Amino acid sequence: MSIAYNPSIAWQRADGVIECVAEDEASLLVRDTWESVALDEVTHIVWDFLRTPQTIEELVAWLVLEFDVTPEQCRSDLEPAMASLRQAGALVGLPLHRSAVVGNAAVSADEQEVSCWSR
Repeated sequence: MSIAYNPSIAWQRADGVIECVAEDEASLLVRDTWESVALDEVTHIVWDFLRTPQTIEELVAWLVLEFDVTPEQCRSDLEPAMASLRQAGALVGLPLHRSAVVGNAAVSADEQEVSCWSR
């Protein structure tokens, strides 16, 4: 399944990835695997934006605003960029959590907190 169409995952940089920029070229070195990834222009822009967790749709929305591109073309260009970063181990996917009510407790999985209220 394509990672670009999973709205329940936010993507962010993996720990232990070293970014190398020399003149007009950028690459990543993933310390866990010692895999090197050359960054083209799109992948470098995406890498910069993934300092904080982002869903694919958040990335698409931002890129469409920044560049003269349709959402469809953006997704088409974004898919291989995300796939190469993920395959190298430079990205981690974080499941998005929603707040839920369980019994008499409000559970926010995002914050890992449980607060109870009395009736």
